[in-house]
Amino acid sequence: LTTPQAKLPDKIYFDFSSLGFIKPTGVAFLGNLVQWLNRRGVGVMFSNAIKETPPLRYLDDSEFFKRFVGQNIFGNSRIRPTTIPFQPVCHSESHAWVRLTLIPWLSNAIGITESSLHGLQVSIQELFNNIKDHTQHDIGSIFVQHYPNNKQVTIAISDFGIGIPANVRKINPNLGDNDSIIQAIEEG
Repeated sequence: LTTPQAKLPDKIYFDFSSLGFIKPTGVAFLGNLVQWLNRRGVGVMFSNAIKETPPLRYLDDSEFFKRFVGQNIFGNSRIRPTTIPFQPVCHSESHAWVRLTLIPWLSNAIGITESSLHGLQVSIQELFNNIKDHTQHDIGSIFVQHYPNNKQVTIAISDFGIGIPANVRKINPNLGDNDSIIQAIEEG
């Protein structure tokens, strides 16, 4: 779909009737895909999204439908205290967003100092630098979910670049995917 001769349809329907589960990475990717389609003039429709199921409730509480439909689907939807809702973040705002929104929220959520999250802050900012440097769009989508019972946090960032490993291998072709990602998130 990225070649100039590829013709996109006028409308795409996402049918949620059999959605049984969605992870934070799915929320970030789906939101990014909807934005990408919208920028290309494709109308995106959501069908079978009115029955309150756990995954649709999760999407609605994450403000997914509010962003793309203009309102929440369910009247009692709310942002969960364990979630930073899905949102696009452009590069020019990304470093401030990470420093002023993500890091304080994460510090509070997991009970550690903001200064102890400096390495993570730099890594996330480098990811946004990569979005600026290696995609056609100066924007990425982010979604954050804290799982306090598991002592785990998922930070999902989505863009339409060719991927970190492919870019790093242009410079160092001998690195595997994991080593490429480790090298890519080093400062600078």
